Amino acid sequence: MSEREVKKEIFIIGHARSGTTILCDILNSDRNVFLLKEGEIYWRTELPHFPDFFNRKGAFQNRTWLKGHYLPPCIPPSLRGDQVLTELAKFYPRVGDKIALGPRRPEQLGLWEHFAKNYFHADYVFTIRHPLQAIVSMHRMFPANAYGDLIDTWLEAVSLMIRFMSFLPNVYVIPMERYSDRVLERLNGFLGTEAVVAGASLRAAASNGLDALPGLSKEDEDRIERCGQIYRDLYDSWDESSLRFYYHRNFYDYFEYYTREISAVMSPVQSQSVNAYPPVRTFINDPRRAVLAAYGECPLPLPEWQEIAEDYVKAFPEDGYGHYILALMLMKQASHQESALRHFEEALNAGYDSFWVKYNRAHAYINIGDYKQAVSDLKDAVSLNNDHKEAKSFLSYAETLI
Repeated sequence: MSEREVKKEIFIIGHARSGTTILCDILNSDRNVFLLKEGEIYWRTELPHFPDFFNRKGAFQNRTWLKGHYLPPCIPPSLRGDQVLTELAKFYPRVGDKIALGPRRPEQLGLWEHFAKNYFHADYVFTIRHPLQAIVSMHRMFPANAYGDLIDTWLEAVSLMIRFMSFLPNVYVIPMERYSDRVLERLNGFLGTEAVVAGASLRAAASNGLDALPGLSKEDEDRIERCGQIYRDLYDSWDESSLRFYYHRNFYDYFEYYTREISAVMSPVQSQSVNAYPPVRTFINDPRRAVLAAYGECPLPLPEWQEIAEDYVKAFPEDGYGHYILALMLMKQASHQESALRHFEEALNAGYDSFWVKYNRAHAYINIGDYKQAVSDLKDAVSLNNDHKEAKSFLSYAETLI
């Protein structure tokens, strides 16, 4: 059997706002391809009831019933995350996932190890975008994150791309600025797919200047400029015929140079996290944490999920996020309000986001009839985030109960 006849997975990876969704939609137009849209199975391998979670999350986010947004009924809803692609491959010759890297996502540290171990011969398509345009767009998507977080996200994605290209055999790259029908047809040839690309060329994106990033510090401005130089060098050496880079120097010298440049620009803590082996603070990659995040995205009342959350909190009592999610689970049960309040308090003590703790803890206080404390929490929440309309509305309602 030739390499082309082997059924290989396809994974699209890029930083947020780099065109991963557009590329996923194009490849999913091939009837033999099924790529999940941010299933993030790389860290949800042990998530129970993954298809049920994924489909409910799609409905929760009001996504249209299209391939990639939902799994079809032929996939049993009770499967774990690591079983989904294998089951899906019984119906679609080419399966995979689309991954958009975001700011302050520590679970992304496990991405390289997961794919290098489990999908060495898969096809990978990396997307990248000019850092300034990417950071402007990411700032609109993640307004609560500092510019430094967004810069690190861009650098992390490029560092990961270089690592994949250095080690793995089937890695392609497409700068977002070079998306065109011709380039996407070229990708079809490499992947052996028949995706519909007619009319898929992107309109020229608006070119933003630094003034599109209000409050940008001189340090972050300098970092963006250095990222821009890295991107320009890579962009100039990108080869449309191979969808890779033309190596002006020795292969290892080429990648080593850019790896050092990226490390020099990345913030010290993030650089340590990305390049250390084994990763620092390994508990953040504990598979049970994926259950907490899944509940945060789509609160399924599954006893199995609650048991896992309880075990996680016992193992990592210093993680405020664990206490927060467990409190949300307990709050949904009438007889567990006091336990929910205790875990909300533990979340605060561990330094978890005060706004979200107090906004949601107010619900628990209302459930037990302590309206004054609910109002107190909501006043604190509104003072922490005066733009949150739901918090203001909830405060007005709670005040009528006193």
